[in-house]
This record gives sequence, structure tokens and C-alpha cells, in this order.
Amino acid sequence: MLDDLFLVSGKWEDVMRGAFDMVKLRQTMINELSDELQKQAFVMLCKDYSPGMIPTKSALLKQMVWTQAVQSGALRPWTGLMVDTPVDLEKLRESCEVYKKCFGLDEGSQEDLAELSATKKGFIEMSAENKLPMCKGLFGATREVQSDLLGANNSELPPTSIRDLVGMVSKNGSALMTLEVANYSFETPVNYGLPEGKAMHVVAHFLRKVIAEQAECAQALYEELFVTK
Repeated sequence: MLDDLFLVSGKWEDVMRGAFDMVKLRQTMINELSDELQKQAFVMLCKDYSPGMIPTKSALLKQMVWTQAVQSGALRPWTGLMVDTPVDLEKLRESCEVYKKCFGLDEGSQEDLAELSATKKGFIEMSAENKLPMCKGLFGATREVQSDLLGANNSELPPTSIRDLVGMVSKNGSALMTLEVANYSFETPVNYGLPEGKAMHVVAHFLRKVIAEQAECAQALYEELFVTK
């Protein structure tokens, strides 16, 4: 059948940009996978910079946020205020890096994009950074910066919490997006009796916002480098 025929190119640049039927082929391969973990692994391991794959990547990555929220510690037993629930920022940064690699926004991908578009990597790096305020906030809150924000020496830093996460992203990134996360943490009703149940929802919401931000950045960056240039 014609639906089983795909016109593709063996050139590296065509594969990376999704030329001809490459996006259609990738979508078909994903649809043939029955396990969601296999689909997630496919979009994370098969490098691709085409805008046609961005919605699929975004949807599959958002299915991972619950597991990543648990890994961050947001489900640990906690008897204090929900906003003071301990959260491991390093785990959230690791998740953010996975998203960036998947969307073609990490350092290695920026080198590829520079070669594909004959653009200086520095320009691409700056353009991406300006489009990722939440990521900038999360990565701006390094251990050295945390000591200033939390008023402690590096060796005496307390466990970071949802309150700290919101404050750090606000200081280093987008105040508007941070306000949305903060409002969500205080106002969203969740059918969980324990504070940590709602904390996990807040972290998952934050990760979904990061994924959405990166998806928009990847789309805008592609248009900037290959459409309007």
C-alpha cells in the first residue's frame, strides 16, 4: 500500500531536518511500538530537529513527569507546610537536560544546528537561552547561588523545597511563569489527604511547563534558523 512507502534521503542534514517523508516515517515507527517506554526511548535517542516531531515529543515527555516528580522526592513523608516539602533540584535539572536533548536544545544539538544552518553557535545559544526563562531559572540556581538565596554556606545548605524552587526560578527566570506555578501550588485542589500528594502535583505541573517552554523554543528556533533567515 502507498501508506507503507516513504521517500527519504540518506543525507545527514535531510534526516536531521525531517526532509521528505522522514517525519511521517518516524511517526509510523512510533505508532508501531506498543509500549509507552519504548516510544519515550525512541524520541529521546533518535535525534531529530524537525518541527513536525515536536508535538509528539512533547506529549511523550509529559507522560514521564509523574515518575520524575517522585524521583525528585516530592512524595516523601512530610509533616510541615506543603510549600516546604523537600525537593531535589538536581533531579529536576537532570529531567530538564533530558528534555533539552530531546528537543535539540542541548549543547551538542546546538553544534549540529550551527552546522546545519551555517550560523554561529554563540548566536543559537543566546537565542535559546532567551526563550527558556524557566530553564534559566532552574539552572541559574546552582549550589553556589543557592547559598546566597538561602542564606547559608555551601556545606550547610538545607534541603531545597518547593518554596525555594519557586523563589529561585523567579529570581533567575520568568516571574510570570513562576507566579503560575506558585498559584497552582496554593490554589489547585487535589484529592490527596497528605501534603506530599499535592507537592508531587506541583512538581509535575512545573515539569510540564518546562516541557511546553522547550517545545515552543524548539519551534521558534527552527523557524529562526531555517525559515525566516
